[in-house]
Amino acid sequence: MNLVLVFGIVLLLGFLFGRFGHKTRITGIVGYILLGIILGPELLGIVNLSQEANKIIFNIVLSFVSFIIGTEISKDLIKKLGKGTFMIILGETYMAFLLVFLAIYLYTHNLALSLLLGAISSASAPAGTVAVIQEYRAKGLLTSILLLLVGIDDALTIINYTIVVGILKGIYLRSLDIFSSLMPPLTEISVSILIGILLGILFIKTIRIFKNDRESIFILTTSSIILCSGLSLYFNLSPLISTMSMGIIFINLAPGITRVWIENSEMMIATLYIVFFTLIGTHLRIELLLTMGIIGILYVIFRTIGLIGGAYIGGLVGKVDKRIRKWVGFGILCQAGVCMGLSALIAGDLYFLPNIGNLSKSIISLLASTSILFEVVGPVGVKFALTKTGEIS
Repeated sequence: MNLVLVFGIVLLLGFLFGRFGHKTRITGIVGYILLGIILGPELLGIVNLSQEANKIIFNIVLSFVSFIIGTEISKDLIKKLGKGTFMIILGETYMAFLLVFLAIYLYTHNLALSLLLGAISSASAPAGTVAVIQEYRAKGLLTSILLLLVGIDDALTIINYTIVVGILKGIYLRSLDIFSSLMPPLTEISVSILIGILLGILFIKTIRIFKNDRESIFILTTSSIILCSGLSLYFNLSPLISTMSMGIIFINLAPGITRVWIENSEMMIATLYIVFFTLIGTHLRIELLLTMGIIGILYVIFRTIGLIGGAYIGGLVGKVDKRIRKWVGFGILCQAGVCMGLSALIAGDLYFLPNIGNLSKSIISLLASTSILFEVVGPVGVKFALTKTGEIS
């Protein structure tokens, strides 16, 4: 079946399945994922794009998502949220790390497996969170906090993973040099931020030449996001961090331009979400759920408890409003992207571990299977949290 026809089918059925998601009071995103499972290799086999085609689509959509997250992080918002939000970030990140590590270590007594899964457990998938927020046009304090959380979570997870790799090297190679282990990811994050800042400033100056021409503002801003993502990929940097940094620059230096782009991009983004989440559905392998085993069940339970409980405790310490701290953890359960990316690095980073091949495959399989659950449950959790705080009706 030709690609154009496939996209037509995905958009038409995606619209219908999205409506089904609304009617059943879950979310349109879950409808798109279910459609992907039906159309994908698991069942009908209608949609089965190449790895390269999937990569292009995923990178473009995630770059827009990251830019949108960045546009929510204004200096005024940071002042408004204060230290409470950063206490929530620390609480949910390290409570999930600690509980997953302890639960799996007590069951397996495998230090490497426990540390790696603990480090990766706090990674979130921003696309699901942002899509629900936009789908229901949510507005409010929790909405702002969630966007900040998913923007910072992944950077912290990368750093935690790197520290764990350094610790394991110290234990197994008798050479504890966390500083040298941290340098590559910190350099990647720093240069990614720098690219986002520089391109953001450059394009803002360019866009201002056209003043009130909304069409030019939309086209130039869209091209700047894709260009920023493409450059980051070309230099093996993080397109998510660079485009998020660009979004932060846009909202703080050119809020008028940013609002014009957001207003005009809503329909385009909604269409991309249908394709994006349907393609995610085509990658989900239901049979992997059967391979989770006790370790996978422990991971799901204690990751969930850690994120929800840690966010609550962090909010309590940071004196965040009770209504927010009670429900914020339910909005950060989505898992994919960074956790799968890090799991793919394990075999190369920890080549010195005994049975590293089996360990790496076990972690990849476990995270792939648990991601199926979190990709479906996560968006429902976001809607639940936003509904409880009255930010969507």
